[in-house]
Amino acid sequence: MKFPFEDLHYLKARGDGSKRPAEAWGGYGTPLAENDKVYSHGDVEKFPRESWLLNGIRDREHMSHKLLVFDLDIHKAPDNFDPGRVGVPEDTPVVRSQNGGFHVYFVVNTPETGQESDFRTVDELPFGIDVRGEYVKHHVVAPADIPGVESNYEIVNDETIKHYFDPAEAAERITLDGEPALIHDSGYSGAGGYERDEIDPPADLPKCYAAGLSLRKEAPDDENLNTHKVNVLTGMLGLAAGYSVDDVVTHFVEDYYPGGPDDADRERTTYHVEDIAERLDNRYSPPAVSTLKEYGILPKDESCTCGLPGHTQENMAKSDYYNAGLEGVARAEGYGDPFEDNLAMLKTCLKVREETGLADAKPPYSALQAVADHCGLNMEDREEGILGKSSYKVARRIFDDLAPGDL
Repeated sequence: MKFPFEDLHYLKARGDGSKRPAEAWGGYGTPLAENDKVYSHGDVEKFPRESWLLNGIRDREHMSHKLLVFDLDIHKAPDNFDPGRVGVPEDTPVVRSQNGGFHVYFVVNTPETGQESDFRTVDELPFGIDVRGEYVKHHVVAPADIPGVESNYEIVNDETIKHYFDPAEAAERITLDGEPALIHDSGYSGAGGYERDEIDPPADLPKCYAAGLSLRKEAPDDENLNTHKVNVLTGMLGLAAGYSVDDVVTHFVEDYYPGGPDDADRERTTYHVEDIAERLDNRYSPPAVSTLKEYGILPKDESCTCGLPGHTQENMAKSDYYNAGLEGVARAEGYGDPFEDNLAMLKTCLKVREETGLADAKPPYSALQAVADHCGLNMEDREEGILGKSSYKVARRIFDDLAPGDL
């Protein structure tokens, strides 16, 4: 096998198709080679027939490496989409996922890390591409072809992993009709110098949603404005505010389309809005006011009082924990990375609440997931980490009664 499985770092997975680690491992703050919860392939062979995750690749002497994997959700494309339009390289590994998507593997020769938001797909691509690997501090499921690994993922292009010094070069290897379908630009994640005028939303729309729709319709000619992100955030706002997928699609293709409505593609827009709805159903939160300002949807000196979490002074509970310096507290207490490990998030929130008195604040969802795991609560979908309404309420009550010393 050409796939360099002996050079990779592994995490134990929970099994039964879960993409989540089985152990609290502390996240990417500690070098992977020094973490006793990060395993080598030699360790994998000691636990045969178990599920494993990949979270990095070994550094070489005088050269740092970061694993970078592009997860192509091509199985989510419309039925009439020709998958032959998508090109993936033949000189690097490609793994087929259990759902029919594809993982394309690269290595970036750098000690630095990036963010998933540094990557964006072109507007013409009718499905999403998730970014995984140590470069963006996110693991990926290991394929079953690796000796000792049990999974529903299989290598369909067995090669050594292609190395690049610039992640942009790797991104450009994913193509649509022969042109790059994935763009890397770390300076493209926000709205740059674009400033909005004062927003005067119609009475029947929440201010933030109306702001996103109007910016979409205006389609200002500004190279720093991330129009794709504006559309995603606006869709999230509309759905979170209670509008149906059909309502949001109608807003996008009729009332607030940046051009003539006859040019709008309702089928393609419906696919994208349904994908956004799926993200919200799987624990994504509506964008915060600060995010809307960052992307130019709201003016810098304006806020929103529509009633979504974090969008009113009365409903700031969701963001209180995030504003309490969770990473610093976790580091000081030795809990690990709260944004990579649910148990670390739970411990950190309990410590913050004890010290700052956030008794009435709504805890992060991941902290309640840790409560459910710790107490063995039933979950609506354990594989995806979805609590369900009844378990959420129980987990919240338990969280309110917990103290740091109880864990």
